[in-house]
Amino acid sequence: MNGISEDEANEILYGIKAPDKKSDTDQNYSIAKSQAKKDMINAAKIYRKVSSSSKSTISQVEAARSKMESTKKDYEDNFGGKEEEKSARIAKTEATKEESALEKRNESIAKQLDLSQKAKDSLKKINEDNTDSTFDIRQKTIESMPDSLNKRLHQIQLGYDKLVEENKRRKSSWIKELQDTANEEFEARNPDWRKKNPHGRPVITEYNLSDEQRMLLGQYDVAADVYKKSETDKLYKSLNDKYRNFDIKRADVNKQYEDDRSNLGKEYNSGKSDMSLDDYNSRIEESKRLQSEALKQIGDEEYNALQKDGGAIAELFEDTSNKSVKEIQSIIDKIHILLQYIKGIKDSNGDSTITHKDGSKSVVTAKQLGDAGFTPSQASVIGQDPTKLKNVSDRKSTRLNSSHLKLSRMPSSA
Repeated sequence: MNGISEDEANEILYGIKAPDKKSDTDQNYSIAKSQAKKDMINAAKIYRKVSSSSKSTISQVEAARSKMESTKKDYEDNFGGKEEEKSARIAKTEATKEESALEKRNESIAKQLDLSQKAKDSLKKINEDNTDSTFDIRQKTIESMPDSLNKRLHQIQLGYDKLVEENKRRKSSWIKELQDTANEEFEARNPDWRKKNPHGRPVITEYNLSDEQRMLLGQYDVAADVYKKSETDKLYKSLNDKYRNFDIKRADVNKQYEDDRSNLGKEYNSGKSDMSLDDYNSRIEESKRLQSEALKQIGDEEYNALQKDGGAIAELFEDTSNKSVKEIQSIIDKIHILLQYIKGIKDSNGDSTITHKDGSKSVVTAKQLGDAGFTPSQASVIGQDPTKLKNVSDRKSTRLNSSHLKLSRMPSSA
């Protein structure tokens, strides 16, 4: 439209007649109108940018919208602005579309977050079920084991692991309860959170638990540790008492037969008995034979108990209250090697071959025996008299309780 002014064009196109103004007034009016138009357009651009950004807050979007609407109203009220009003409507429509697209993206994000949380909850449930299945398998395995020290140690460890897992789930349950409550409160305050702020829900961790809850969790952990130590201590006290009883039995047998022989000597030497020297000597030898048989029977009982208890007795005469289950298991493994070596047939290299019931064979080498802390000579003596096992333990340890009975030192190997 060359040759006509903007006001004339507005009059022709929209029927808007510009007011009569003097030249200075016309100039000021044109400047003010141009500035108002720029302000309106800039406000519309800013609103589109703010509303389309995922980083914008609700208050920032509302502020931009308010600025756009106020500049539009100012332009329309003061300058008519039909053309600009059309542009503003277009800009507003575009902004609305962009805002709608942003809300849809936010709703998609919220949905993805919900699905992700459901997947985490499902995985947590699967892991807990797997742990429970593992516990069941361990329990059945323990039940199938012969009654022994090893069996009872495994049962104590399983009980401890269950207590630890129970407390772990207790903490997880308390955190979830707090998280659910926090989500409900946030969603009630922000009904359009899925469209406006999908990341707005708070994240709850164990640090959000109350002081009382954290204290209780700590107490449950301590209780699990106390259970494990207490049960292990009771087990080893029982075993210590059991194997000390073998010493007491031997002492009783020795005293009984020694007293019998002493009384027999007194009777013979009193001159009041018709007992001949041959009868006296015969009865003394019979007493020694019976004493030897009684001691052998006790030794056999102790050896059988040693095998049943997994072979940890060589070092159970020590103070075991501070031993870990791993340390105790190491002791069991060493004595098991000793027992297997004793059972086998030795060759010229000092290795021992065991033939099993199914015909299969296994070998315990002299080196393996040495790594377990025994020599072939010691194994030979222990095999002939299981009571000598304690003598080996006496030599290996300086921590024996002074109240324990001591047997004579085992002869040095040739």
